[in-house]
Amino acid sequence: MTNDNEADDGEASGVVGDRESAQDGLGRRQTFRQANAGNNVNAQQGGVQNNYFAAPPAPPPTPHELPGDVFGFTGRADELGQLDALLQRTDDRPAAVLISAVSGTAGVGKTALAIHWGHRARRHFADGCLYVDLHGYADGQPVRPGDVLGGFLRSLGVPSDEIPDDVAERAARYRSLLADRRMLLILDNAHSTEQVRLLLPGTASCLVLVTSRDSLVGLRALHGARRIDLDVLPLEDAVKLLRAIVGPRIDAAPNTAAALAQLCACLPLALRIMAALALTRIDDSLDDLLIELTELTDEQAGIRLDALEAEDSSLLAVRTVFSWSYRYLPPDAARLFKLLGLNPGHDISHAAVSALLGNGPRQTASLIRALAGAHMIQRTQPHRITMHDLLRSYARERAAEDPEPERRQALQRLLDHYLSMALDATDKLLPSEPQRLLLDIKATERQVVSLANAQQSREWFDAERANLVAMTAYAARHGWPRLAGQLSTVMWYYLSVGAHRSDALAVHTHALQAARNHHDQVAEGRALGNLGLTYWQLGRHRDASAYFTSALAIFKEIGDVEREGNALNNLGVAAEAMGNYPTATTYYQQALIVHGRLGDRVGEGIALDNLGNIAYRKGEYDQALARHHDALLVFEEVGDDQRKGVCLNNMGNAFLRIGDRRQATSCQRQALALARSTHDRVGEGVALGDIGVILHTFGRHRPALTHHERALVIARKIGDPPDEALALYNLGRTCKALRRLEVSLSCHRQALGIAIETSDRGLEATALIGLGETLVAAGKYEDAEKSFHAALSIAQQIDTPYEQACALQGVGDSCQATSRGAEALFRWKEALALYTRLRVPEAARLAVRVVH
Repeated sequence: MTNDNEADDGEASGVVGDRESAQDGLGRRQTFRQANAGNNVNAQQGGVQNNYFAAPPAPPPTPHELPGDVFGFTGRADELGQLDALLQRTDDRPAAVLISAVSGTAGVGKTALAIHWGHRARRHFADGCLYVDLHGYADGQPVRPGDVLGGFLRSLGVPSDEIPDDVAERAARYRSLLADRRMLLILDNAHSTEQVRLLLPGTASCLVLVTSRDSLVGLRALHGARRIDLDVLPLEDAVKLLRAIVGPRIDAAPNTAAALAQLCACLPLALRIMAALALTRIDDSLDDLLIELTELTDEQAGIRLDALEAEDSSLLAVRTVFSWSYRYLPPDAARLFKLLGLNPGHDISHAAVSALLGNGPRQTASLIRALAGAHMIQRTQPHRITMHDLLRSYARERAAEDPEPERRQALQRLLDHYLSMALDATDKLLPSEPQRLLLDIKATERQVVSLANAQQSREWFDAERANLVAMTAYAARHGWPRLAGQLSTVMWYYLSVGAHRSDALAVHTHALQAARNHHDQVAEGRALGNLGLTYWQLGRHRDASAYFTSALAIFKEIGDVEREGNALNNLGVAAEAMGNYPTATTYYQQALIVHGRLGDRVGEGIALDNLGNIAYRKGEYDQALARHHDALLVFEEVGDDQRKGVCLNNMGNAFLRIGDRRQATSCQRQALALARSTHDRVGEGVALGDIGVILHTFGRHRPALTHHERALVIARKIGDPPDEALALYNLGRTCKALRRLEVSLSCHRQALGIAIETSDRGLEATALIGLGETLVAAGKYEDAEKSFHAALSIAQQIDTPYEQACALQGVGDSCQATSRGAEALFRWKEALALYTRLRVPEAARLAVRVVH
C-alpha cells in the first residue's frame, strides 16, 4: 500500500516521450481498457471485468537458458573453430552466425553444434545466455517474434504484466536491456530473416547464433551474418558418434559400424536413433542389425515423409531409421508415439499426454522414458516434451494407419483435458462466479485437476497459451465446434486481462466461424460478445458496438436472459467510450433490471458501478457515490476483491471532486492495495495516478510527479492507450506546476493524440483543457483560447458540466491575459455558476477572482 511519504521527489526523466503534436500520439491503438477522466468501466463476459495480471518486481536475473550439452558430440572441428574466431571480432555490429545445411536436409546437427559450442564458450558470456526454439519448420505456425520477445523479457527480469503489447515496444525494451551486456543468444530453427530481425540486439556486446534450414540471405546482407554451411558428418566422425553412444561394440566391428553409418547417410539424427536402438539390443551383433537395416532400407525405397520437400539418400535414411526404431518400441510406447503425432500443439505436458493416452501418470511417465531413451522425443522443461518435426511427421503417418474412431477418441480426450484445465484455472482466477463460466458444460465433462490457486492457474495458462490457441483452431476445423466455443468462452478472461489481443481475435474468430457453420446460436452469441470485448479493448468502439448489437439480437431471439444482460452492459460500455452517455445510461439501467430479476449479484454490481461512472460524468456526485457504495456492498458480499478495488477507485475520484481529500485518499490507498493483491495491473496504474492527483492538490508536486510517472510506465508497458493518455495529462499538469512547460506541452499533446485515436470524446476534452492551461502559462494565449473553445464544444456535445466549467474558466483566463477583462469576467461567471451547481471546491477559488 502506498502512502503520501512513499514517493520521492524524483524527476519523470526517461518516461515522457518526444512526440510534439497531437498527430504524433496517433497509431498507438494497442490493448485497451476503457478509463476516461479517472473512471474505470466494467466490461462483461459472464459478468467479468477486464484486468491484467501482475508479478512482484524482482532483481534482474542472469539467464542461463542453454539446454544441456549434447551427449557424444563428435567432429565439427572446422565449424567450432569458425565460431571460436567470432569471439575475437572487432567490428561494432552484432554477429549473427547462420548455420545451415547445404543440402537443406533436416537432422544434420545444427542445433547440436550451436548448443555444444555455447557450453564450450559460456565463460565468455558473463551475463548469461538466452535460447529459443523458433519452430520454423514445425507443422504449426512458426513462433511469432512478439512471443519470443515476451519470453526473453521475462527471462531478463521484466514481470509478465509489464511487458508491452506492441511488438516494436517489446523489441525496444529488449534492446535496451541487452545494451552493453555480454550475452549469447541462440535463435534455433528459424524460418526466415523476418522471424529473427526483431530478436537481434542493438549493440555488439552480444553474440547471436541462428540455426535454420533456409539460407537467410537477408540476415547476411543486412546484418553481416557469417555463414557456416553444415553438411552431414564425414564417415570417420559418423563412426565416432556411434562409438560415443554404443561403446566398445563399435570397435569390435569397425567395418560393420561404417556400413551402418553409411546406411544412416552419416546424418546425426539418424545415427543417434539407430545407436539408441542398438543399445536396447545388446544380444544382437552389429552384423544382425546391419542385415535388418539393409532389408528395411529396400522396403522404404521410394517413400518419403510428407513434411520433406525432396527425396534423397539422407531423407531415405531418416525414414528407414525411424521405421526401424519404431518397430522395436514396446506396443504401448509405439501407441504413444503415434498419438503424439496427432497433437495440434508445439509441445505437450505430461498431464496432457496422460489424457491423450487415457492412462494414469505413472504409466505415462514410463512410456515417456521409453520414447526419450529411443531418441524419439525430447524433454524441453520439467514434465514437458516435444518432437523433432520429422519425427512428428512420421508419427502422424503411422497414426493414420489406425482406425479413425480411435484417433478421434484420443483427440477428444486431449481436447477435454485442455478444456477441463482451462475451466479449473479460470475458476481459480474468478472465484466469485464459477458457475457463470460453466453454464453449458456438463459436470461429467470435467476431469480431476490439480491447480492449487490463482498463481498456479496463471502459470498454467502462460505455459499452455499457444497450445490452447492451436486446440481451439483444430477443434473448430475438425469437427468439434461446441468444444471450440467452450474454449473461447473459458479463455476469454485470461486472454483479455493478459493483453493477448491477437490470440484472442484468433480464438474467438475460430469459435464464431464454427458456431455459424453448425448453426449454434448460443455459441455464436458468446463468440460475438467475446470479439466485441476484444475490439473494445483495442479502442475500436464502433466495431465493438456492432458485435455487441449482434450478440444482443441473438440472445433475445433464443431467450437467453442472462447473456442479454451482459450484452446490454457491454453496449453501455461501448456507448460510454464514444461519449454517448444517455444511451449508455439506458443500457446500464436495462442491464441492472435484467440481472436483478435473475438474482445475479455480480451483474448487478457491475451495472451499479457503471451507472455511478455516468453520474460522475454528469456532475451528480452524490448519486455517483451512492451507486458506487451499493456496488461496493455487492462486491464485498460475493468476495470479488478485484472489482471492489475498481469500485473504491471510482469512489475516490468522486470524493476528490467534491473536495473530500481524506476520504479520497483512503479509497485510493485501498484500491491500490487490492489491485496489487489481485494482480490487477491496470487498477494499480490508475490508483497510483489518482494518488498522484491527490498529492498534487496538496501542493506536493514532486512526489505527485513520481506517481504519475509510475502510472505512465504501467500504462505503456501493458499497452493501455486511455490510461496512458490520462497519465500524460496528469504529468502535464504537474510539470506545469513545476514550470517545466515544454515537457507539459509535450505530455498534453500526446494525451490529445491518443484521445483522438481512440475516439474518446471525454478524454479529448480533458486533454484540450490541460493543453490550454499550459499554453496560458507559456504565454501562448491565442492557441490556448482555441484549445479551450474546442474543449468547451466537446463538453457541451457530450453534456459533461465539469469540463464545460473548466473550459469556460480557461477561456476567461485567456481573455484576462489579453486585456479583455469584461469578456473574462463574463466567462468566469459562467464557469462559477456551473461550479456552484456542482458543489466543487473550484467554486470558492473562482469566486475570489470574480469578486476582485
